[in-house]
Amino acid sequence: SGTSEAIGVGGGGGLGRGIVLTENARFNKIVGTDFEQNIGYDIYCLGPDNEFIGADSGGTTAATGVRFEGPSAYGNKIMGGHYEYIALTANTKGNSIVAAQVATLSDNTTGANRTRTLLLTDASGN
Repeated sequence: SGTSEAIGVGGGGGLGRGIVLTENARFNKIVGTDFEQNIGYDIYCLGPDNEFIGADSGGTTAATGVRFEGPSAYGNKIMGGHYEYIALTANTKGNSIVAAQVATLSDNTTGANRTRTLLLTDASGN
């Protein structure tokens, strides 16, 4: 646990993002991390089977929040924590968001690729 600014895992490089998990980044467990203020995404995940447990992401737009993107971004889990913005692109599949506070969820997955959500709390203040 701790804070994260501009970290790259799996060969990517931070690029002003909180954490980047490339297609090769698999089975990482990120626990209790405050992603603070980043120029790009707080969490940018292209890889499979990663877990984000009790994280805090304050990025409020599609360009600064949490983003799961690409066909290799499958089987990821968000469990608990607070997220201002989570985006899942149409070609991701089988990701889960459980017991988290989420202000904005932009989920473009459909059918068998649909994101599983359970016990979400509206953190938008509305």
